[in-house]
Amino acid sequence: RWLGIFLTPKLNWKPHVERQSNKARSALQACRLLANTVRGLSPFLLRRLIVGVIRPILLWGAPIWFHGHRQKTLITPLQNVMNTSCRFLLGVYKGAAPQALSFFSSIMPLNAYLVKLKIRAVSHLLTLPNPPRSKPRIAKSSKHTLSFLDPFPSLPAEQVPTSLCAPWTRLPDFPGTVDFRLPAKAKEERKAFIRWHENLTKGPQPPLLLYADGCYAGDAPEPKSGWAWSAYYGRFELTSASGSSTPFTTAADVELQALDQLSQSLIAGHPTVPQNCKQVVIASDSLTALQTIISPKRRGGAAHAIATRNRIIQFAREHPTVTVTLAWAPGHEGIIGQEWADELSRLASTRTPARGPPTLRF
Repeated sequence: RWLGIFLTPKLNWKPHVERQSNKARSALQACRLLANTVRGLSPFLLRRLIVGVIRPILLWGAPIWFHGHRQKTLITPLQNVMNTSCRFLLGVYKGAAPQALSFFSSIMPLNAYLVKLKIRAVSHLLTLPNPPRSKPRIAKSSKHTLSFLDPFPSLPAEQVPTSLCAPWTRLPDFPGTVDFRLPAKAKEERKAFIRWHENLTKGPQPPLLLYADGCYAGDAPEPKSGWAWSAYYGRFELTSASGSSTPFTTAADVELQALDQLSQSLIAGHPTVPQNCKQVVIASDSLTALQTIISPKRRGGAAHAIATRNRIIQFAREHPTVTVTLAWAPGHEGIIGQEWADELSRLASTRTPARGPPTLRF
């Protein structure tokens, strides 16, 4: 045994897989004491337990032995444990289809997640400051590993694994044309922002005002959420967009998703920056979302923030004469664009939740 990985003289990984499967089953049985189909923890918290406790135990050391070729005997016991975990989460019968279990629990299928772990391990080794001697061998074998992502060419930002960049790689800095309007004192900021906002809209050259907002209905029997953004040039509305979020989205995630969708549209030219416009203001009522964009952490949940940050930097470099301002807009009252974005997000949260391919985020 070395670092929790059980090795045999012939490098047979079956004993290690069986031990980890038994450990994960024992942990799952302990989790069953916390909830059942009638009372206890919510499905959202149970899913966090499975993703944060059961799956790491189950797949400990998987990047070492997994290569994806003729390993059904190793993957089958792991898949059985994940199927049992998903049935416990959803409260369904044993005969439920495994594909449906991963879909409705919003947990990545085991094969796809093993590929993700392998890519993460390969990318970390290839980007070490002093790469190991095995780097040429890893580079040759990683070509086949990376090809597993070919079926997913158009994944949204939240599904792109941030680990493809080295953890110590520094994110690009904001250009000098990007500034921030964040509160020194939250109580005094609301009146100050309204005065600042009115001065902008009444000026001879009004800025392009972009408002993003998210709505999270966590008190409903089935939590729903929606995002929306609106664009104004002075006091005139240009365009807007909204949509529902996937299940198990948190309140913080939906705010970042709204800013992410807004930045995508801004880069794509919808809305188009008017001529003679010298300033673009991106406003959100979520101070946490803005702070995460300014200094995102290297974790899966920050993929929205990293993608939004990169797009803002790209826009600033493409429009060097335009100042981009990230502003916190406390509350909605008195700010037409923010009120409209809030109303659109509320309407979007009542729609059927979006169902897409399994996300690499999980």
